[in-house]
Amino acid sequence: MMRRIVLLLWAWGVAGSALASDGVRVSVAAYITEPKFAAYEKVALARAEELLGDSKFVVLDEAKARQLKNGWVDLADPGHVITAEEFVKRAGKYDIQKVVRLGVSVSVKPVLGLFYTATATAEFRMVDKSAQVQAFTLDGMGTRGIPPSDGLTEGAAISNAIQRAVDGAAQRAGLTVLSPALPKAVPLVLEPVASAPAETELASAAGEVSDVPAWVAGAKLTKETWRGEDKACVAVSPDGQVGAVGGYTWNVNRLGGLTRTYGGRVHLIDTTSAQEFNLHTVHAIGVRDAGEDSSSAPLACGFVGNWRYLVVATGNVLSCYDVERGAETCRLPIKGGISKGRLSVGRVGNNAYVALQSDKGRAYYRVVIAK
Repeated sequence: MMRRIVLLLWAWGVAGSALASDGVRVSVAAYITEPKFAAYEKVALARAEELLGDSKFVVLDEAKARQLKNGWVDLADPGHVITAEEFVKRAGKYDIQKVVRLGVSVSVKPVLGLFYTATATAEFRMVDKSAQVQAFTLDGMGTRGIPPSDGLTEGAAISNAIQRAVDGAAQRAGLTVLSPALPKAVPLVLEPVASAPAETELASAAGEVSDVPAWVAGAKLTKETWRGEDKACVAVSPDGQVGAVGGYTWNVNRLGGLTRTYGGRVHLIDTTSAQEFNLHTVHAIGVRDAGEDSSSAPLACGFVGNWRYLVVATGNVLSCYDVERGAETCRLPIKGGISKGRLSVGRVGNNAYVALQSDKGRAYYRVVIAK
């Protein structure tokens, strides 16, 4: 038993070697891979220095750190192997024990002309004066669970993505992250409009869904004697990461003359693993609200901009849903109800539109940012 405890303590010591930070003097050099985003190096640098300070490292002051970075040209090369001799030659006069090379890569793009979405990766590479290297990386941003950073401006989206990437890499390095940067989101809602501009090019919001994709089998449709669920709509996000399967749910009341009540919901599927990870109930099984006299089935479903923003049309309502947060962001009644529908999305300049084509004609909605 004692041997086991000793081994565990040793393992913790090895795993936490990057944590041996009390009074350790370090200098940080930050690099952005993409030259056009070089101005954001200061965002990465400031965040890294803050986290190192919170972790009890003594960080070299800004002027000296800049001088060290400018004089150590090879440090900019992520593939460069630093030797102990080189460390002493380049960093010896600064009386530091470690150099932290922070490499960040950024990607950003506009979405529907309304906002920007950004992702970033970061690598914390710690090199000490004996040339021992420890590297810790965060990547995968932009996927479910690690959503992209959205912002009304390009700068806001990029800055948030960089801070999150640096936080993630720092946590893997064992640093103290007191207040992790959270992913910024832009809540989208729909507002009815009379029409969209004539030049609006609409495309199916359901994406390219041919036949029956294998991931559809991941939807956990209810199949019981007195309760069931029928597939009603299928959609896939523009990047192919997330699929949606709408289900028309029903329940038989065995004590009420075998009467049926209905509902509607949408299953969200990870298309890679074919696993369901979220469920948006548009109509719970039961009696409909006043004025909701049409079908509770999800007649049409699709995505707006990327995998995060789902829109669903039942016979009674048009619902917006934030897939990452698991929250409905808008719910609009469909006057008079419909019995079939198809959703399209398009943009003109900085305006984006959703069109609902139904048996009652075509209705238009402008995509706007919630106030």
